Amino acid sequence: MYGILVVDKPPGPTSRDCVNEATAALRQTGDRSTKIAHAGTLDPLAHGAMVLLLGPAVRLMDQVHAFDKEYIGEFRFGFSSASGDLETECIRVDSAPTLERAPLLSTLEKFLGNIQQTPPAYSAIRIDGKRAHAHARRGIQVEIPKRSVEIHELELLDLNAQTFTIRTVCSTGTYMRTLGSDIAKHLGSDAVMVDLKRTRVGPFQLDQALRYDQLKPIPWEPFILSPSLAVSNLLTLCVDDVLMRKVLDGKKLPWHSILTHCISQAKPNTTASHTAASHTTASDTKPSSSTVALLDDQLVLRAILKEIAPDQWRCDKGIAHWDVLPKKPDASR
Repeated sequence: MYGILVVDKPPGPTSRDCVNEATAALRQTGDRSTKIAHAGTLDPLAHGAMVLLLGPAVRLMDQVHAFDKEYIGEFRFGFSSASGDLETECIRVDSAPTLERAPLLSTLEKFLGNIQQTPPAYSAIRIDGKRAHAHARRGIQVEIPKRSVEIHELELLDLNAQTFTIRTVCSTGTYMRTLGSDIAKHLGSDAVMVDLKRTRVGPFQLDQALRYDQLKPIPWEPFILSPSLAVSNLLTLCVDDVLMRKVLDGKKLPWHSILTHCISQAKPNTTASHTAASHTTASDTKPSSSTVALLDDQLVLRAILKEIAPDQWRCDKGIAHWDVLPKKPDASR
């Protein structure tokens, strides 16, 4: 099996639970060889889009993890907790101001763009070799370094006397608990996250997801998405078998040689399996990025190329080798 599965994770199960449930479902069919990994942790109390990588697609984890994310978060204003959510006791903040629309909207604008965040104490950040939440649960205070994150979009969806709900599009590594708390602190109080839904990871949408309780029994086929979606931010070329063999053998290649064996430029369909994509004529100009994705003539994503020296390209990552996923039994070398 080779593809990407979006699962609608409910509150409660961990990200690892999603992987274990999917693995158990595969084993019930007799498939004990397909590897499964998740591309981006979602806290147990959170719900929404969890991206699972199947088979050779596990090698695409770095690409998927780098995509921006979209969240809808609800926050209780005028309260604080050690974890920043409902995992630990919520305490009312003394003298919290009234939550009003105009100041909140003005504050949201200030959080757009590049901002500095301190991840919460109850997080998976490693400090001295251990997860920060492990230190926190033992009552050990540790210093967690700030990090830069990018907030692309920030929209107020709902507001009442005690809660506000925001939609956020942000870079990977953004902590929504921290974002809600920092917004509230800018207004002179604090806030606790009471609900978080992840609605998108890059091109992978929640409306494409299989429900967690639908993982068993298989079949998943209607929900399995193209691995090439994981490289939708890269120039993607369809090339012939001759070039693909050279690439997977690790040979260095000049750009003109790659274009000589290029069939077309591919743009994956966001809702289709790995056999569907649209074609455009390949450009003769060099790509603006130093990384290019390669599909074979059946539109199967097999490799990622990288420019290692001026006009010298080599396979940076073999995704689906011929011996792992043969295209046809008599494919010549």
